[in-house]
Amino acid sequence: MTINSIVVGAHAKAYVNGHLWANVRRFAFRASPQHREQYGLDSLLPVELIPTRYNVSGTMQMYRQHEDGGLEGQGLMAGSEDLPLEKYVTLTLVDRLTDKVLFRSDFVKFIDQNWDMPARGIVSGSASFIAINCRTSMTTSR
Repeated sequence: MTINSIVVGAHAKAYVNGHLWANVRRFAFRASPQHREQYGLDSLLPVELIPTRYNVSGTMQMYRQHEDGGLEGQGLMAGSEDLPLEKYVTLTLVDRLTDKVLFRSDFVKFIDQNWDMPARGIVSGSASFIAINCRTSMTTSR
């Protein structure tokens, strides 16, 4: 069987804390290394770009299921009274054709959730997250 070289979203599976999460309908992330210019003496142009920090953030769009309790009910986001006890979540996105990891982070915190409840239609929402680090299919092992 030949595999198309273009990754298709329908071929991706989302796992939260190692469990398949079937209600995810869209996943987007941003990994952004930050740099600062270093100037030399009497130099108008920077002589080097120095890495300062690495930010990872993203969003997941999902469908709401009956009696799932939202993110709080599934233990993915703490309610206001449990905020000091909040734990990290592991997010993994896997290509189902090749079994390659497209995205993985073991240190994710969900920071907000939004839900849309139309009178006629499917209840859907989105959740934003930040993470300490991430690995992608392009990241090499060290």
